[in-house]
Amino acid sequence: MKKIALLGTFIRDRIVPLTGPEVQCLGGLYHSVAFTSLLGDADFRIMPFARVGQDFFEIVQETLRPFANIDLSHLIIDSQKNTAVKLIYKTPTSRDEVTSALMAPLQPHELQACTQADGIVVNLITGGDVSLESVQWLSQNCDAPIYLDFHSLALGFDESGMRYYRRPSGWQDWLRAVDFVQMNEGEAACLSGTNNFEDWLHFLHTCLDEFNLSGMHVTVGEHGVLSGTRGMDGRHLVQHVPGLNNGIVVRDIIGCGDAFGASFLVHYLTNNDYWAAVAFANQIAAHNTTFMGSITREIYSEHIQPYATFEK
Repeated sequence: MKKIALLGTFIRDRIVPLTGPEVQCLGGLYHSVAFTSLLGDADFRIMPFARVGQDFFEIVQETLRPFANIDLSHLIIDSQKNTAVKLIYKTPTSRDEVTSALMAPLQPHELQACTQADGIVVNLITGGDVSLESVQWLSQNCDAPIYLDFHSLALGFDESGMRYYRRPSGWQDWLRAVDFVQMNEGEAACLSGTNNFEDWLHFLHTCLDEFNLSGMHVTVGEHGVLSGTRGMDGRHLVQHVPGLNNGIVVRDIIGCGDAFGASFLVHYLTNNDYWAAVAFANQIAAHNTTFMGSITREIYSEHIQPYATFEK
């Protein structure tokens, strides 16, 4: 049985869609944890590491309890009120995000059990989930590959909690400390300074070389993903894997990046086939758009499981 450690923040989500009533659900790290659990099934043990507000801990615990392969012993109860996010859709694929006060970042002494993991996911749900020093500690003390979802590290926030893109200082240090990096098109544009696909492919080449990454993904919504890795000959292979064109109707994009990262890592740790894992993750993330709100076992069975078969 393989163990996957997932670091981040569980979020109290309020979703305001373009049409229909407001939806409230458990979000943030939950998407990564649930997808990794459901896709890995009995072959994986899932270990979430997160600081959880005392006001929210019971909800997190009860929501995760039905997943038999999740170890809840590494959750840290905090007296602070749990971080909440209001997501206000402007178009079917874009939204404003307003975030309340962040939880304190996880520190190295709270991550000792990560040394037992076969894979580690650092999902920067708020951008303040874990300190850079902690990720560097993981890199120095853990044999497992570290997968970084850059996510909200690219987001600042104003006095009202409204998030906005800005290039964080020292972002290169985060990439130097990990093996795989994932970001969406907004985050790639923020770091590379360009909105051009061809420039992003060059950006992937540069990052793979400069930071000695094993792999990097830029997810580009309905257009699929730009991905790159180092081949057996030491040279980089970077390519565009197109989105699915099978009549998928987008209802909600929340959790798609988390679904991609979880799908990639479960497949990669199982078969060690980079491009097969990319294709699998691309498909699962696309089908994650076909329902509203957070994944459950019932939603997974209907919307995801028919497309989630791969050789184990």
